Amino acid sequence: MGGRLSRWRYLLLALPFLWQLGLAPWANGVAVRPLGIPFAMFWQITGIIFASACIALLYRMEKRAARNDTGVDTGASANDGTSNGASGR
Repeated sequence: MGGRLSRWRYLLLALPFLWQLGLAPWANGVAVRPLGIPFAMFWQITGIIFASACIALLYRMEKRAARNDTGVDTGASANDGTSNGASGR
């Protein structure tokens, strides 16, 4: 999945930024108190979860693209080259 389309997935990193910058003025004006905390604080906590989800999704997309481009599994395996076969030595 190389080329032009692969660059578009990096826009996922802009979504959390837009979440905070673009919608924070709206969130500051909300009077609802979910879970008993001010909405602005709830908005920040939700933004952290949203940002983490965007980064995790981008990671999975990159991992899949690397696997498809090289034909090699990029995940850790039982023999990942960190062990010399001698347990504990």
